[in-house]
Amino acid sequence: MKHIALKMRRLVTTSAFVISIITAQFAGMSFAHAVSTDTWTGTAGDGLFSTAGNWSGSTVPVTGDIIEFLPLATGSNYQAVQLTNDLSGVSFGGVIQGSTSSGFPTYFDIDTIDFAAGASITQDTSGGAKQAYIQLHKSASPYTGTLNAAGDLNIGTGVQIYGGILNVTGNVTGSGTIDPSAGSAISGNITARAALIPSSVTVGGSITLLDNAWGLGFANTGGTIANDITVGTFDSTTYLNQLAFGNCATQLSGGSGGGGADFYYIGCATYANATYNLTGTLNLNANLLIDVAQNSTVNINGTINYNGHTITLAQHSQGALNIGSTAVTTPDITTALSDSQPATNYTIQNKETATLDGSRGFIQVNAGGILLGNGTATYISVQNGGTVAPGHSPGKLTSTTGLFLGPGSTYQAQLQTSVAGGYDQIVVGTASDSSTDVSIDPAAILDTSLYTGYNIKQGDQFMIIDDLGQAAVSGTFAGLAEGAQFTVSGITFSISYVGGDGNDVVLTALNTGKDPGTPNTGAQMLKLANPVVLIGLGVVAAGVLFALARRRTN
Repeated sequence: MKHIALKMRRLVTTSAFVISIITAQFAGMSFAHAVSTDTWTGTAGDGLFSTAGNWSGSTVPVTGDIIEFLPLATGSNYQAVQLTNDLSGVSFGGVIQGSTSSGFPTYFDIDTIDFAAGASITQDTSGGAKQAYIQLHKSASPYTGTLNAAGDLNIGTGVQIYGGILNVTGNVTGSGTIDPSAGSAISGNITARAALIPSSVTVGGSITLLDNAWGLGFANTGGTIANDITVGTFDSTTYLNQLAFGNCATQLSGGSGGGGADFYYIGCATYANATYNLTGTLNLNANLLIDVAQNSTVNINGTINYNGHTITLAQHSQGALNIGSTAVTTPDITTALSDSQPATNYTIQNKETATLDGSRGFIQVNAGGILLGNGTATYISVQNGGTVAPGHSPGKLTSTTGLFLGPGSTYQAQLQTSVAGGYDQIVVGTASDSSTDVSIDPAAILDTSLYTGYNIKQGDQFMIIDDLGQAAVSGTFAGLAEGAQFTVSGITFSISYVGGDGNDVVLTALNTGKDPGTPNTGAQMLKLANPVVLIGLGVVAAGVLFALARRRTN
């Protein structure tokens, strides 16, 4: 569920102070009655704005009033309450999301809400840790509610308008976050801490990221972005300004994007092709990191005012970035994880080769990343486009709780001899595990090759995944069902997912072969200090031929 967080200073109950705050906050607004703050109680139980019994003092709000929501004192943690705004022609002067010291955080789902020009949506945390939130929902149809503002709308510090259709005829100002749904239209400028602009959202003016902003994301199908964009300054130890581009073909369960302390990102399960052409002026008041998703291309053809700053392509980016006719690329990097940090997680990014010879917690290999080494991780997860290649040609990686080989991931398994240490292996789990330790997606690739000096005899077995747990292996490699055969440089292998003690992935040689170009002296077979020459590459029975690869040893 997407959440909206709203924050402002607490309005006290004394009428004189309330009037003074309202006078300052809504100066220039003209109403025919005294502006009041109406607090939702929901006492009547029907969820209707028009029912007087649902409001403090049994007074239904009228145009210009500020409405306040407080967490419910009873119910369950993070409960949602569906409300219907059936007030016709009422434009509110603002919304306060309040807090209390007890009760339960509560989400108030509102189908539609109208604001007068100059209204503010604010967050008040002075009442305590329990918070109320509002969300733009229609019953049984999340994130399709509507917010209409007849003029400028201020989004206060900490506020997130996350989903819903925004129709704003003026500017969106303030230091909050907006993530409008498709079909939204903002006539003026946007000034925000973060914004995510999906498809079919129009922004008539410029977009400014405030100091210490999360960033700006375009999660749409591409096209021309003519808006002028300004990037604020930031504290480099805490925040990093970022522009993110990506067309989500399949969204993650949590939505198409989100905010984080370090950057604003676009997250998808898969990506569709998209090309973005930035033709407006880009003003930099800080170094800018740009994240381009897989299958996307960003062309910056407008004026760039660098002001002494730089533009960098994020290391994990899978797409292309061009500034004028110049392509911006990320460098190849190597990382040594040789020390013992079993509680520290690590993510291997695009064009990064990480060698794990020590210990880490959760290891994730993203697209374009490679995991090598003989170390130990708590869990190994290889994502689409990522590669795991145990050892230093060959060798063994250990994952104490689980191994996930995702769709499009690759396990590079080198074989030399069937003796211990003579081939690549991943050891997974412990003998006490009863749940699934090894999960192989049907689109995961097994890339089998023969290492220099190989000497393989008919009947030799290679336990490339040693599952120490009790559960069966989940899934099979692409094109390699149980018992399937494939050939590498004249040697045919069969594969089993019920080998070893019943749940290990084992390759069995069905004929004999050895390296014709290397004397079988033993010394040559153990010489691991030179670059590895891959002699052959596995071809699955389905006829899929994988590209030859070269791995460097240390």
